[in-house]
Formats: sequence, C-alpha cells, structure tokens
Amino acid sequence: MMAKSYILTSWVNALLSGLKNDGCDIDKILIHAGVAADSLDQGYCSLSKLQQVFDSAQLIYGDYLGVSSNKGVTPSSFQSLSISILTSKNLYDGFSLLAKHNQIITNVLDFVVDDKQGGRFGFYIEDGYEISLPLVGAVLGRAMRTASFIQPGSFLITHISFAYSRPENADSYEKYFGATIEWEAEVNAVYFNNSIFFSDSIHANEQLCQSAEKSWLKEVSTSQQLDFMQRVKTYISSHISEGRITVQSAADHFDMSVRTFQRRLDDSQISFSDLVLGVRRDESKALLSCRASTVTETAYSLGFSDAASFSRAFKRWFGLSPEQYRKSLC
Repeated sequence: MMAKSYILTSWVNALLSGLKNDGCDIDKILIHAGVAADSLDQGYCSLSKLQQVFDSAQLIYGDYLGVSSNKGVTPSSFQSLSISILTSKNLYDGFSLLAKHNQIITNVLDFVVDDKQGGRFGFYIEDGYEISLPLVGAVLGRAMRTASFIQPGSFLITHISFAYSRPENADSYEKYFGATIEWEAEVNAVYFNNSIFFSDSIHANEQLCQSAEKSWLKEVSTSQQLDFMQRVKTYISSHISEGRITVQSAADHFDMSVRTFQRRLDDSQISFSDLVLGVRRDESKALLSCRASTVTETAYSLGFSDAASFSRAFKRWFGLSPEQYRKSLC
C-alpha cells in the first residue's frame, strides 16, 4: 500500500540528476537524508522522502537554490509521459496532460493550466502538506526547462509567482528564471507569453504523443504502490479508446478471477461500469480543454462510435454540449 502522500519517483531522479550535473555528490545527499538509492528505483515515493533529499542537499551545500536542480535535465531524464508532453501540439496541451493525470502523478500538488495572464502552468499545495520554497522552485524550474524544449527561444516566460514570502536570496531566483517574481501570490506558477503558449510546436507529433501517453498509463497501472482503485482507473484510461471495456479483460490484466476482481471493487462500494463512466466523464472535459482535439477526435478517443453519440452523452452528463462547454472555457 502506498504511503499517504505520493509523487512519481522519476521526478525525484530527474531533479537529482540536475543536482549531480551541478557538482553535488548525490550519494552523500542520499546518505545524509537516510534514503536508500534503490528505493528510488520504485515508481512512487512519499513527499517526506522527496523533502528529506532536498533538505539534505541544502544542509550539505549551504543555502542551495532548488531551481539549480534542473540544470542539465533533458527529456531522457523523464518517463514516457514527458515524451507525450514534449510531442504535444503546444505548451498548453502539453501541460494539460499533467492536469489530466494529476491524481496518477501525485496527490500532493493540484495542477493548474489555463490562459490567465497569457497562459500559465502552476499548482496549489493540497491542505495538510508543506513543501519548502527551494523544492517548489525546483518543480517550477523543471516546468520552465520542459517548456524550453517545446518552444526554444526568447520571451518564453513573462513572470513567476510563489505563494511564499520573499526570501533573502530572492535575487537568485530572479536570476535563474530570468523573469520578475511575484511573492506571496495565490498560486505557484510559471506565466508564459500568450502567443508562444498556444503556438504550434515544431516537435508536435500527434501519433507519438498519444502512443507515449498510453504506454505510460499501462506502465503505471502495473505499479503495486498505487492504490488498487487508482490502478484500475489507470487501466481504464489506457484502454478507453477501444470502446467497450469488459470486467473480464480488466480482471485478466490484474491477474485475478472476475469474482475476486469484483469483490475488490465491492469493498470500495463502486461497480466497474461506474468506474468506466467516471473515467470517460473526467477525460471528456480534459480532452475538450485541449485545443488540439476536435469533438470528433475526442469522441473516438473515448471509445464512442461517432461525434453525435458523444455529444448526447456529454450533454446528459453536464447539461452542455461539447461546443458549449468549450466556449465556457474562453
């Protein structure tokens, strides 16, 4: 069973690789943190483990700026979901994948992607959790570097916001991000130039984007660290475009009999059909929020036979047509 808080370990490893490239002794940091290196080979880790690593880095190397942990980080540092992000149509659609799969990635951060002040990617920290400013800076720094792979060039970032008081080394943050920073803001976020945030990426590859996303979902659905219900939802997400998903196929995937599989669902007081419906409903909104997807493409992605069937179902779910919902986002 996973710890109360969870986050993809690949994020930790990517940030650690940045620290290593900046001259830090990773083994020394992990020993000081009391974190076994092989524990970072697992799919997920707790927030406390991630924070321990960053606290140790600061104690060993002084007032170490968390954003520096992104130096030298490349796409090869990431899992296949990042490949999907990097091959998205534009920055907005790429970061929207993080919001779409928020609960699979972590239950600590609540991602935000919208067109406010030009366009932004950021996050709120869930109630009950505390994250240090250097670590938050590291997460936003990684987002900035990911964006620079998708849209290389100048005038990418307009400003940064932190939901923290201004620290003594605030100038170091401004130097790293190369942008004005708003302190004591509502949300931790990177704000982008509007024309760039929605511009087509030269790396866009729809087929690779969808393939990498499905590959990642299939990988995650096998992780024993994830809560069983989340694993089932992830399995459904990876097969939703196939149309009718059966209890038998799901049970086979988890190497269970149908009876055992259904009993596990009964323990959570939910049916398999309700889970499929829930995933389809949630993903319909996420896909319609993605500007690269047409209503027809969204319908096929969710396993509907045509756009009309999807439109009727969407209006039944939310009281709006897909087109009306999309206009409400503007």
